[in-house]
Amino acid sequence: AARDAARDAARDAARDAAREAARGRRSGWSCAVMPLQALLLSAVALRAAAIDADGERSWSSPAAPHPDMAVLAERIQGLYSGDKQAELCAETMKVGSKEVGLDLRACWGGMVEYAAPGRPVCGAEAMRELAEAAAAAAALETDSTGRSGSSIVTNIEGWIIKSVKDDEWRNLKSMFSRLRDRPKFLPALPALAPICAVLRDAQGLWMLMRKVKVGGGAKSRTLQISGAVIAEMDLKGPHWAKSLWHLFTTWGNLDFKTWFGADHGAKMKKDPGFARHWPGGLELAGPSIRADVSRILLATRLLAMAGMTDYSLLVTFYDTAAVEASSTQAAAKPLAAPATEPRFPLVLNVASPDGDRPMSMTVGIIDYLEKEVKDLRGSTMVEPTMYRRYFAEMWPTYFRLPNRDGVASSAAGA
Repeated sequence: AARDAARDAARDAARDAAREAARGRRSGWSCAVMPLQALLLSAVALRAAAIDADGERSWSSPAAPHPDMAVLAERIQGLYSGDKQAELCAETMKVGSKEVGLDLRACWGGMVEYAAPGRPVCGAEAMRELAEAAAAAAALETDSTGRSGSSIVTNIEGWIIKSVKDDEWRNLKSMFSRLRDRPKFLPALPALAPICAVLRDAQGLWMLMRKVKVGGGAKSRTLQISGAVIAEMDLKGPHWAKSLWHLFTTWGNLDFKTWFGADHGAKMKKDPGFARHWPGGLELAGPSIRADVSRILLATRLLAMAGMTDYSLLVTFYDTAAVEASSTQAAAKPLAAPATEPRFPLVLNVASPDGDRPMSMTVGIIDYLEKEVKDLRGSTMVEPTMYRRYFAEMWPTYFRLPNRDGVASSAAGA
C-alpha cells in the first residue's frame, strides 16, 4: 500500500509541477527539481512501509471490537420504555449502582428529522426503530479503516454505532456540559451529527449517532472525480487540499494521512478531490443558505471553545428532486425550518451543479470529540482556534454564497 502511495504521490507531484509550469507560475529551476521532490516523497512513503514491516508503527488501524448488539438493544429500550423522557442534557444512565451510559437525547432539544418534520432525531420512535434493528442484526457491516482505530457499524438505516475511546468519552462529557450551560449555541445544533446516547457493553463504550443523510428513502447521487466514483466527501478545509508541490516550495503543512495513507479513491473523497473537481468552488442557492452557513460557523465556535480539533464536514450529494420527494412537506417548507423546529441534516442547494440535474447536499460536522494537538508538520490535529480558521476557509473557497439580492457572491459574509 505504501509503494502504491509513493507511486501516486510522485505522479501527482509531477502533474502539479507540469500544471504550474504551463501557467507560468514557477521558474524553470523550480520545475527542474521536481524529480528530486518525487524521490523524496517516494522515500517518505517507503519508509512508512519499512516501519510497518518492523512493527515499530502501523499506518493501519488495530483490530477493533464489535458491539454486543443484544446488550445495546436492551440499553436502548431502557431509553424509551414507559415513554421515559430525557430531562437533562448528558444525564448519566445507571443499572443499580453501575454506570452503563450517558443519555444525550435532551441535548438536541426539539430538533427533528429532515424527511419527517414531526419526528425528533433522538425521540422515542427513532430509538425504538434503532433498538429493533439492533436486536435483529444478524450480521454487522463494520468499518475499521480510519486512523483512529474506532470500529463503526454502518449497516443500520439512519444510524452509526461507533466505538468510543476513553479520551473521547471525557471530551464528550465536557463538551455537552458546556452546551448545557450556554444556550446561545443551540442554533448550531443542526450543523452537528447528533449523538443520542453513549452505551456500555462488555467490549467498551459505543455512541449512537445519526447519519448525515436525508432519510425517507432518498438515494444519494454519485459523481465521477478523477476516475473515482463517490457519493459523499469528508472535508476539513482548503488548507488541507494543497498539493505536494506546496510542501517543497513553501515548506507548508500538508495532510500526510491523505497523501500517503490513502488510495486514490479515498483521496478523492477528501479535500484534494474537491479542490481538483471544483477548482472555483460550488455556487450555493436558496433563501436559507446564509442562516445554514451561520449555524455551521457557530458550531465551529462551540467546538473551538470546547478545545476540539480535527473534525470534518461530511457532505452527501443528492438530486434535488430526491430530497424534495423524501418528505411530503419538504417542498412546502423552507430549507431552514423555524427556530422552534430545527431540522437535521442541513440541506444546501447547489446553483451550479454537475450535469443537467439540480443537485443538493446534506452537510453535518462529524468526528468532533478530538482534543489532542500534534505539533507535527503533516498532521491535521492543530490548535483548535487555528483549526477553526482553516475549516471556515471553505467559505468562499469551496462554497460561494449569494449576496442579499440572490446573486452569487465570492464573499463569505455568512
